[in-house]
Amino acid sequence: MCNLPRERTGISRPFACVGVDFAGPFTVKCTNHRVTKHIKHYAAFFVCLTIRAVHIEMVSNLTTDAFMEAFQRFAARRGLPNTVWSDNGSNFTGSWNDIKKRCRELAVNWKFISPESPHQGGIWESAVKAGKVYLVNATQGMVLNAEQLMTLLTQIESIMNSRPLYQRRHVSNPELITY
Repeated sequence: MCNLPRERTGISRPFACVGVDFAGPFTVKCTNHRVTKHIKHYAAFFVCLTIRAVHIEMVSNLTTDAFMEAFQRFAARRGLPNTVWSDNGSNFTGSWNDIKKRCRELAVNWKFISPESPHQGGIWESAVKAGKVYLVNATQGMVLNAEQLMTLLTQIESIMNSRPLYQRRHVSNPELITY
């Protein structure tokens, strides 16, 4: 096994190096019409490669413009990342010139994993899997509106980020613990 990349082992601020992936589609009901319409929405998962913290943004479609809007919301809350890793999804590679231009303006380095090798993005793929499990268990087949889905995604993000960073040791005599 080769050494882990520097982005995974170095010390940096949270979300300085992220992996990004999409989940979905999720059916959302739109009630602003005479008849309730069902439309598709997606979730963009931004995963810190150093501490594995998760940030989830709701995205209305898989276009590059919709992703860049979600990326700007992410950067406004968590700070602009130095490096972004992603798979070779068509929403990234299809408009690569647009993304490259915007990344150059923001001084963000964008890297792709090898084609047809999702195991290289295992950190963000496992976050997407965990997020989907929480979402399916919470909704149990219900169709939410956009605000409800965004609230639920934010709560799922909170649950995923509330895990301990280290394993707690069992102490046989609690009086020995000093602070």
